Amino acid sequence: MINKKQFLFKLKHDSILMVMVEKWCREGRQFCNSNLKFVTKMIVIIVGFKSLSRVIEIGILNREDVEVKEKLIMLNFSKTKTKTDKRMVTIDVTDNNLCPVKWIKYYITIRDKHFPRTKTFILDYITGKKVSNEIITNYLREISQQLNIESSYSSHSLKAGGISQASYKSLARSTIILAADAKSNTIDAYFRHNVETGVNFSKELGF
Repeated sequence: MINKKQFLFKLKHDSILMVMVEKWCREGRQFCNSNLKFVTKMIVIIVGFKSLSRVIEIGILNREDVEVKEKLIMLNFSKTKTKTDKRMVTIDVTDNNLCPVKWIKYYITIRDKHFPRTKTFILDYITGKKVSNEIITNYLREISQQLNIESSYSSHSLKAGGISQASYKSLARSTIILAADAKSNTIDAYFRHNVETGVNFSKELGF
């Protein structure tokens, strides 16, 4: 398990909490002037949180890196911070309304309609270009403001949220390190104390 006390405040920015994901799913559409805007922000949170990915990894995902099957999605991260080879993340379908497979399939339908010839997977809903670290961080800050959630978010927040939730669900430290593509001497820095513990999760993290 993660050493919760030693590195509790090492990174100053907050993690993405399940309550934020759930609240955006319920209320986010009212703050968006287009369905594409709402779904794009939703998919950034879900993909980052569920795959325990860094913002930069989300931004460089290509459309061909996302393999869609009937009951699962496979994300092939071609480049990561600690590996030169691919990191594959498999996400299974669930019955939850936050099911990443359902949201990713929905996003693909909308994305391909608006930007059919664009190589990058997740695109900024305004420019149609790939989402940068700054753009994704701004998405998170906009969401927290619109939902009246007092927190400070950075490019580490999505990964920190996933790692924190995995730790609270009692996944082994070695499993989290492998899943998060993190080094053993840095994994504890991602732990956050402000994670919802009463959420009903499915399989590894949930949704």
